[in-house]
Amino acid sequence: MIARSAKLIWSIPKELGNCKKLTHLHLSFNAFTSSIPKELAGLEAIAHFAVEGNKLSDWIPHHGSLDLSHNRLTGCIPLTIKNYVILEEVHLQGNLLNGSIPTELGELKNLRTVDLSINASVGPMPSWSAPLLSLQGLFLSNNHLSGNIPVEIGHILPTVVVINLSSNAFLAMLLQSLLCSKSLNRLDVK
Repeated sequence: MIARSAKLIWSIPKELGNCKKLTHLHLSFNAFTSSIPKELAGLEAIAHFAVEGNKLSDWIPHHGSLDLSHNRLTGCIPLTIKNYVILEEVHLQGNLLNGSIPTELGELKNLRTVDLSINASVGPMPSWSAPLLSLQGLFLSNNHLSGNIPVEIGHILPTVVVINLSSNAFLAMLLQSLLCSKSLNRLDVK
């Protein structure tokens, strides 16, 4: 179902949860407010879920692509995000998310893109324990992250093409593991 920029208002209908064979739900750039109905959590066939550019205040993750960017989401990214093992893209930029970035994101081995920029996340950049072999884009700019960039970042992200860590409070340091990366195309840490 695609209803992008359709000028829909109020809330996302909970009845969409009855559409069990729905694979794509694009409700971006409308005027939805409140929260995403919990009934949508049962849409197991969903591969792409996009509701960016609304005024939503709560969220639930889905399979494949999760795009809840530019809403009014608050609080921390729930630790249960690790349960959505087939997530490939997480777009939560432009919200009001705070707290630290959960290390549980590192358990999602299929991730290709993580965009948490333009939020209020604090603390250090997570030091994920195992390599994220599929991750190509990591965008953490414009938060309140601080401390050291993990020394092993180049080994944890061996296929990363773009990293944007700008407008944070990281201690300035170019890491040897990143400088030796054969896939890195763009690094922004200013």
